[in-house]
Amino acid sequence: MAGAGFAAGLYGRQDRRWLLAMEIIGLIMGVMTLVQAAAAPPFPRGWVAPAERAVVPFRVTGLWHNPNLTGLFLAFLLPLFLAGAEEDRRKIALTGLTAAALLFTYARTAWVAALVALFAYWGPREQVNRRRLVAIILILLGLFPSVAGRIGHNPLASGTVGYRFAVWQETWRLVQKYPLTGGGEDELRAALRPLRVDHAHNHYLQIAAEKGIPAFLLFGWLLVRFRKAARRPESASRDDRLRRGITAAFGGQLVAGLAESIWAVPLGSFLFWFAYALVTAGRNEPEPVVAGVFGTGEGEAPV
Repeated sequence: MAGAGFAAGLYGRQDRRWLLAMEIIGLIMGVMTLVQAAAAPPFPRGWVAPAERAVVPFRVTGLWHNPNLTGLFLAFLLPLFLAGAEEDRRKIALTGLTAAALLFTYARTAWVAALVALFAYWGPREQVNRRRLVAIILILLGLFPSVAGRIGHNPLASGTVGYRFAVWQETWRLVQKYPLTGGGEDELRAALRPLRVDHAHNHYLQIAAEKGIPAFLLFGWLLVRFRKAARRPESASRDDRLRRGITAAFGGQLVAGLAESIWAVPLGSFLFWFAYALVTAGRNEPEPVVAGVFGTGEGEAPV
């Protein structure tokens, strides 16, 4: 999946039709989540804390059986669709549909990833849009008790965060046991089996636990290279806008990696390497026409 994602990113540097494919997928996903929200399907009680069960009516799952995975995918798509909407205002409806679907997942990590991605997309020069986003968040908190209840007065004190701390402690013990080589995927799953989870809920800890600290440092070097490539100016504003979108989506996923293992499913690995190749790979430019002469005889006119 990593190789397929990287190859797709290389192709995407030359052809923008991949964005249309993602827009179709996003449309299907958005419509499906709205249908699920209207039906208000039941969900496992473990998906929300006891204090939230009275205010969170449902959690949509989209194409998967886990709202967190659906939320992370929608958070990745949101800045891309926003970039497309700035080119074509008719696509603003798709952006709104994606945002609504993301909201109904009630996936807090995905919410944070989307907010970080949007703030990164607009950058410090577009403070007006950032302020509008903050105003929208405040309105949502005021109008939707379920959103306010999901966040709570202190999100860091929730049962979900406490559970993650327990997972991180077990994962860190494995890093300490195998600092150079890592314990591998099987060893990590065995360590986390008593907690009924098969991944570390932290992308960076999972890399160190499975592959060792050198692999973690190598991953950091990849991120440094991505940042340098993302700061290169593009010649066309249209391409620059889309590149800002994919860079913002990539950054949002990295933030989500603090609370989720973004490579725990194949799609997460594909999207990571797709965005990485799309930004870091060089574009094939047409070769310049070199002035020359027709023939070899004297007196020939130069081209």
